[in-house]
Amino acid sequence: MSNSLFRNLKNGAKYNALIPHSSCERVSLGKGNTFFSMEMIVQQALQHHEQVAKLAPVLQSDTLEKTCHSIHDFLYWHLQYKADGEAQLLRSPACSWQQRYDGIDCKSYSVFASAILLQQGIKHYIRKIKQPLHNPQNYTHVYVVVPIDQASGNLKAGHYTIDGTLQQTTEPFYTEKKDNFMDKLPHFGLNAPGGLSGEGEENSWLDNNWESIKSKLSCWGGSAYDWNRAEADMKGILNILHGHLENINTSLASDNMQALATSVNRFIGIAAWNASLVGTKRSHSWSSDCTKNNLKITHEAYNFYRYEVTNALMIYLDTYFTGIQNGSVVYGRVSRSGEGVQEAYTGEWATWEDQDIVFDIPFVKYTPKPNINIPAFEITPYVGQTNTSNFDVGTFLQGLSNIIKTIGGSSGGGSTGSGTGTGSGFEYDNNNPDNPTYKPSTNKAVLGWGAALVLGGIAFTKMKDKPKVKPKTEK
Repeated sequence: MSNSLFRNLKNGAKYNALIPHSSCERVSLGKGNTFFSMEMIVQQALQHHEQVAKLAPVLQSDTLEKTCHSIHDFLYWHLQYKADGEAQLLRSPACSWQQRYDGIDCKSYSVFASAILLQQGIKHYIRKIKQPLHNPQNYTHVYVVVPIDQASGNLKAGHYTIDGTLQQTTEPFYTEKKDNFMDKLPHFGLNAPGGLSGEGEENSWLDNNWESIKSKLSCWGGSAYDWNRAEADMKGILNILHGHLENINTSLASDNMQALATSVNRFIGIAAWNASLVGTKRSHSWSSDCTKNNLKITHEAYNFYRYEVTNALMIYLDTYFTGIQNGSVVYGRVSRSGEGVQEAYTGEWATWEDQDIVFDIPFVKYTPKPNINIPAFEITPYVGQTNTSNFDVGTFLQGLSNIIKTIGGSSGGGSTGSGTGTGSGFEYDNNNPDNPTYKPSTNKAVLGWGAALVLGGIAFTKMKDKPKVKPKTEK
């Protein structure tokens, strides 16, 4: 990307009034150029798209192609490119504009482009790629692609590329890609196991159950927590959670245990915080039956991930890995709790509460156990049919048949547990997901520290103010 360095930026004074001069909002993604948190890129675009509400109409043209070129030219000629160093930062559009002379990297360009497209109501994908000459085993670059077919969002008819790091609008060469679908506001989806839209895996638990969840919602329109708001809330959080589950599997496949540990921690923290907040919201005396019903359904959906899925995940980790706790991460709302808090709020109506509630989630480093075949983690039908009180470990493990990693005796540490494979060396074929090459043994496991934490209450809340239960009026 050397042709993106030291470009002569155009005078951007005319855009200053269109982009707010707010505090420079940025998120740290950790250290190292292999750390790729796609769900945080999505979250940043969704959280800060209003910063470009005045800019977006100026860049919109009479055709989709012209609009894409206009956005690309704006990003390329007005914001300097500079690769992030060891500290990986993700900037809001306003922050990127403030730092345009210092330079931003591909992640922040993608947030900026996505925010503009969201404001324009244009469907698009945030795409991450592996490149043959740049650390080929890991995803190292991200940019935006816009499908020509805006009716369906399908990419088969072709697409336009918006990559602010490159002067040309042609797409970089890649060996592997993953796309995250961004629909018109307020709906969006992630390409993850169990995604709600886009080009995600088929026949997943969430795909098969989403219509049933949605059918329980009631009342369209009006000022209450209606069908549209509830659907948007659940789509937002559930797609983020499924994105973390996808990252757990891809991190394992690429031997990135740091990314795996981060995704586990964030899945648990975001699931716990959002379920708790919607529960608090639900506890108020709402005057509308519509709101009461939809908060109940949303709460039940979030609780499924907080308890059943988290329980299954911890049993999976306890079976195939050894874990050592290395500190903890506090989840909450940064705007209320201040620095040192991982943002868990992404704009959902159901989790907008006056209470400052935070969760302290253990951060655990995982090492695969030796002599073991490790399957991909899945939300199997059994997880969806069973609660934690009568969860049978063997039945659950039997449903995990897609082996994605085979560990020999020289790898990992700690004792082997139930779920240990035969060491056949067979691996899961990503191109043939319906025909797994090996099925692990399914003896019942003894619950270790991980599963015990879930069953005993893995997180705790700190409430600066006692929740107040009082009648609520609709907003």
